[in-house]
Amino acid sequence: QVELEILRDAGGHATLAGIVEYLDDAAIHPGDAIGVTPPQSIPSALVETLTTHARSIADHLNIIGNATLRFAYDPAKQKILVTAVHPRYTRTSALITRVSGLPIARLAALLSAGAAWRELPPEIGVHRAQGRQSGVVAVKWPRWDFERLGEIPDRLGPRMQALGQAVGFGLSFAEALHKALASANQGCFGL
Repeated sequence: QVELEILRDAGGHATLAGIVEYLDDAAIHPGDAIGVTPPQSIPSALVETLTTHARSIADHLNIIGNATLRFAYDPAKQKILVTAVHPRYTRTSALITRVSGLPIARLAALLSAGAAWRELPPEIGVHRAQGRQSGVVAVKWPRWDFERLGEIPDRLGPRMQALGQAVGFGLSFAEALHKALASANQGCFGL
C-alpha cells in the first residue's frame, strides 16, 4: 500500500507533497503498518501513475487544501485500487511535513481559505512541494501495547490497534529503520 499527499487550490492546481510506502500488505491498517518516505522500492513510472490518479480523484471530489490518498498495488497483476481518500490532515501529512519541511497544515489552510497556489508566499516553502524531499529518509514504526488493550486480539488487520508511532530519520533506509526500531523499543512516541 502507498499513500500520497496532495495539495490543491480552488483553481484546480494540484501538486504532490510526498509519498509514504508501506512495507505491510494492504490488509493491514496503515496505522499498524511500517512506512517509509520517500518510497524505496516503487518504480518512478508507478509514482507517476499514482500521482495522476490522485490528482484526478482530488479534481473529481473538488478537494481544496490537502488530502491523503491511499492505494493498494498488486505488482503481479499490475492492478491499482483506491482504498481511502482523507481530505484532511493525517498522520501521513505530519510525517511528510517532518521529512520535507513543507508546512502542509499551513498551506492547506491558506488554500482552503481561497488562496491560489501562485499567491502563496515563497517563504513558507512552496518551492519544496513538487514531490521532492529533503534527502532524509523517515521510517514510521507503530507502537502497540496489547497488555493495556485487554482482550483485543494481537493480530493485525484492517482495524488500527497502534497507540502511537516512533519515527526514525536517517540518510538511508537502514539507518532510519534502526532509529525507528530503537525509539519504539525505548517506549518513545515519535508523532
